[in-house]
Amino acid sequence: MHAFVIAPGDLSAPIRPFAPLSIAHSDHVTPDEAFGLPSIAAGDMDGLPSGKNPKGCTRRLSRLDRTDVERWLDGYLRAWRSDDPGEIAALFTEDAIYSPFPWPRGGDRYWRGRDLIVEKWIGHGDSKVDWRFQHEILAVEGDTAVVQGWTFYPPTETEPETAYANIWLLRFADDGRAREFAEWDVERPRENQQQASDAG
Repeated sequence: MHAFVIAPGDLSAPIRPFAPLSIAHSDHVTPDEAFGLPSIAAGDMDGLPSGKNPKGCTRRLSRLDRTDVERWLDGYLRAWRSDDPGEIAALFTEDAIYSPFPWPRGGDRYWRGRDLIVEKWIGHGDSKVDWRFQHEILAVEGDTAVVQGWTFYPPTETEPETAYANIWLLRFADDGRAREFAEWDVERPRENQQQASDAG
């Protein structure tokens, strides 16, 4: 989750990249097709989420800008720290798609639907971990934003500090919630992890 990264106890797993690109001889390939995401039509937006949304992720957008993306990221970080179902749900449309790894893994390709996103998110339990996250918004165009992030998990008795470099691809609905979220993460090489822990 989050950068939706591999949890500290899951470091033996391979880096998780969508379904392989298998579109041949096409003059134009959409990002959805390239990364194995089913497209959501621009008009296929559900109503505002039920339940409490204290930070107002659901204002209507006339044009997406960096301020809107930063507001959404602030909500994401709050939800990441709390694992609160309401805070998580407020980030996504009802039919949102969350792709936590680019290649299929264990039968999972992506999480479709807000309820499943909330369930999977809480299952990672990152609110119990003292992680750190830094980010930079690289691009905002139309309804799409690209974010670069760096996620750090503290060392344990048996493991050095774990760090990931992340790229997030976000597509937003008109109300400011995310309708698609995809991420790529690369773990810092283990020899560099140990050096970073020793330096700390």
